[in-house]
Amino acid sequence: MRSMGWALLAAGCAASGCATAEPPCISTRCDGECVDFATSPDHCGGCGQVCAPGDVCAGGQCVAQCPGSLRDCGEGCVDVETNPAFCGGCFDSCEAGAVCFDGGCVVTCPAPRVACDGTCIDPETDAAHCGACDAACDAGLVCEAGSCVVTCQEGLSLCDGACTDVTTSTAHCGRCGAPCGAGSICVGGACVLGCPPGQSDCAGRCANTESDRSHCGACPTRCADGEWCDAGVCTPTCSAGLEVCAGACVDTDHDPAHCGACGNACDPAWACLDGTCREVDTSGCSVDADAIEVFGGAMVGCAGIVTWPNRDTLCAPGWTACTAQQWVDRRAGAAPDYNYWNAEDLRYNGGGSANCWVSVAVGSSCGANQPMRVCTAGGDDALGNVCNWENCGWGAIAPNEYFGGCVGNLTAGTLCCQ
Repeated sequence: MRSMGWALLAAGCAASGCATAEPPCISTRCDGECVDFATSPDHCGGCGQVCAPGDVCAGGQCVAQCPGSLRDCGEGCVDVETNPAFCGGCFDSCEAGAVCFDGGCVVTCPAPRVACDGTCIDPETDAAHCGACDAACDAGLVCEAGSCVVTCQEGLSLCDGACTDVTTSTAHCGRCGAPCGAGSICVGGACVLGCPPGQSDCAGRCANTESDRSHCGACPTRCADGEWCDAGVCTPTCSAGLEVCAGACVDTDHDPAHCGACGNACDPAWACLDGTCREVDTSGCSVDADAIEVFGGAMVGCAGIVTWPNRDTLCAPGWTACTAQQWVDRRAGAAPDYNYWNAEDLRYNGGGSANCWVSVAVGSSCGANQPMRVCTAGGDDALGNVCNWENCGWGAIAPNEYFGGCVGNLTAGTLCCQ
């Protein structure tokens, strides 16, 4: 119906002399051309990401050969099992009205599949055609029984419309809809009357008050930004490489307010690099960046739309994707205006936006090539990059370090450091 509507519009314009309308692009436009980041060798994973000679584009990554049932037919990797233009092989196409199923042209699709764009799909489970052709689910949702529903990452369960850790939730302990009684908490998916040895019950959450920054020494005591909990006392004792300046742990090699020494502030237009104030260098981004956000401390945000494997393509020579710790140490209180990849495969912990934290070593994986990253406070940015979760901490729920994203969030810009 959609293609017929455009055909009728074009015919009407031909008769009346109006300008011809351009059919909508269901993928992404690069230099005015509608392209598919998953298969285009000239725009593989992002606009202008050209594969090397001999390589092909599969799933947004340049590879030496196409995987599985995909074949290189001159237009990137195509699925010869389902593509009507290359059905069974690169030189075999289906006639008008036929669809491609299991590498063969058929007139009708076997139940419960239906024909959509020349391919047999199952509208009960296909996220691109959920319930009907071209009815795509939003990022982060899956198609279940013909309806788009929330999907939770590994280790979480969907309870009352929210992704929940049933191993710790007092409202859904062990399974959805199984609340713990008054005075009980949820530990390991079971309601118990108290916390394990060495931990305290803090509003239904077991915490080690000797080391928990959110419950230091006692449940209501939360350490200030820059402080750590040591033996139940909030202290500005800093990790290696940091110094105590004005009651906070700072990196005097990169902090523009304490450059080289506490209180030695750089000019607002300068940055701190290796303990010396220098003019801000915006050359940390490659020519592919759509915008540059200067944070100081030899760290810039190179806004763009690339997949995680291609994150370093937005960084200039001599610059690489920043680690999560570099972002935390160098942002100096700044919030991001765009969504950015970090260097590491960051894992998810917690129970949703503003109740979450990321780690390199512990937590749940978000899946291949879609780790947690730095996100705007609202989750989305002006380039169309999306974060399902936002306002997560680093190693603990508080303070908010603007981490987020996860399942189904496949593109972002890159934080680049030197």
